[in-house]
Amino acid sequence: MWVLSQVPMPMSRVFFAKSNAERQRAKRALQREKNLAAAIKSSDDDDTSVNEMDVPLAYPLSMDDQLSSHDLFQKDDLASQQQNNITFAESTSNDDDDDDADLDELIRASDVNYERKVYTDSFLSIHNACEIIIKLARRLNLDKNKTRILLQGIRSLLPQNNKLPKTIVGLMKILGMNISKKVVYYCAECLTCLKTPQQMPCSHNCALNNNYPPFSKVSELTINNIKDEIRCTIEKYGNVIIDYPNRSKLSLPCDVPNADVYQNLSSTTSIKNGQKQITVMLHTDGAPVTKMGGKSLWPIQATICEIPPPLRDHKQATMIFGAWLGSHHPDRNLLWGNIVKQLKELFTEEIKVAINKQQFKFIVRVQLVTFDLPALALNCNIIQFNGYNACPYCKITGKAIEKQVFYPHSPDQYPPKTIDDYRRYGVSNSLNITTIGIKGPTPLTDILLFPVQISIDYMHLICSGHVKTLIGYWHKMLLPRVFMEASDYLISIVLPHCFNYQFMSLMDYNHWKTKLFRLVFFSLYLVIY
Repeated sequence: MWVLSQVPMPMSRVFFAKSNAERQRAKRALQREKNLAAAIKSSDDDDTSVNEMDVPLAYPLSMDDQLSSHDLFQKDDLASQQQNNITFAESTSNDDDDDDADLDELIRASDVNYERKVYTDSFLSIHNACEIIIKLARRLNLDKNKTRILLQGIRSLLPQNNKLPKTIVGLMKILGMNISKKVVYYCAECLTCLKTPQQMPCSHNCALNNNYPPFSKVSELTINNIKDEIRCTIEKYGNVIIDYPNRSKLSLPCDVPNADVYQNLSSTTSIKNGQKQITVMLHTDGAPVTKMGGKSLWPIQATICEIPPPLRDHKQATMIFGAWLGSHHPDRNLLWGNIVKQLKELFTEEIKVAINKQQFKFIVRVQLVTFDLPALALNCNIIQFNGYNACPYCKITGKAIEKQVFYPHSPDQYPPKTIDDYRRYGVSNSLNITTIGIKGPTPLTDILLFPVQISIDYMHLICSGHVKTLIGYWHKMLLPRVFMEASDYLISIVLPHCFNYQFMSLMDYNHWKTKLFRLVFFSLYLVIY
């Protein structure tokens, strides 16, 4: 709504007097007001029912909710990020000290926050009220500073003796979210550790030294407490973890616990009486997450072999050991160094977990690591897939055809790369010296035996690799009418209700996702055999 002065100004002049940025800000502000009004109206229509707002009462937030809660801390743009960081740093340092005096005492008792009301005669518990505030902040896409303002506004509307926390830190504690994870900042150019993302001095030879670092030139690394991550997962799936190793040979004879590497780990490791083995599988890959600055996220994920599939790969059973956020690929030593150190300590340090009122002791082992081809070369410090000696498993050299390296099929087997090869040639860290494709050391060799424990990337090599190439050959070899008939037949197939997708046209195979290639591969296997 335009506020006019005493002398009316024509509408066109008022409109063009504002810059495009000002009009966009006004538009966003109006949209936020509409969202807030809609959220309040929906809450009124639902009679503030907790169940209708999809707030769980008996269970803590899942891992996805904890991860998605950090989305509300994302900044709209660089200017707001810098300003909010400064404002929040100044405010939280004072607010954290004068938060509720009995907050820690309340959190120690697991059921107090579920039972104690926000204020006298309130129908909401402290825990449920905090969940509603977080859900409202997510719905309105508020960052940390705006969420703090929302919290203060809600507190001012409640009676003076209300028990709502005064800070974002207290809000997260009530919900049981782990806020102890520390983020370490690095200069993206020289990898110098920064105390804050606004720190200007870094290394003397860096082009960014004594200059204000832009958003895209600051990388972030966070490493979780691996022992706590594994313990929480064991507590969730304890009965399955205890039972599955005894049943895996009958139920899934081709699963990981029945493979040679797993059996060798169990037989060669010193496991005392009363101890049980918990075996983790590691994986990491990069994915773009921001348009501004071109930053990508590299999470280090882990699953437990003793949990049977498909439960093993469920999102709630997947652990996050750490994450790298930056505009460049992560440094393998920074990314893996602390994680490898923690895992080595867990080789001898027990994890004690109570399952069905019985105490169990677990010793951690590492089964394998999985990468796609670019990430494999980066993390294992070997030649990229398009170079000579790129195979991590054998000593095939490769053949250059029109400036591209190919690895043609050969009836003769090439000698395999051995554990001793990786130990011998992986000690040199010179950029100019590479031997049989091994460029230098990597922290992963401290917990894994290369190449035995490097898993073949089935998803990229088979599904979206060979199967996609095979369909491409069919497209060139078959008559257009025959290829279209095959495409029509594929579209006519109705997949079972458990599939959330259907086949697309073969003509669009270049736009297929990997799951479609996998399904075609399984179908071909059944037809051929």
